[in-house]
Amino acid sequence: MIVYAIDLWARRNLRPPTAGQWDRAGEDHPSRQTVQRVFGSWNAAIAAAGYVPRRPGRPFGRRLLTAHHV
Repeated sequence: MIVYAIDLWARRNLRPPTAGQWDRAGEDHPSRQTVQRVFGSWNAAIAAAGYVPRRPGRPFGRRLLTAHHV
């Protein structure tokens, strides 16, 4: 059921949820604490659902920009 809930979120939002988004999304899915207890970590649950987890501590939607000037 947890993997299904994560997949459903990702299909609706075009990306897997962050733990913070999951917390704010309401009560129609297992809590983040339950997800982490079952899978050991939030990222392990995201991976089990077939998605690539973000690295811990990376802000959502921001990318590190590097200049490649020769």
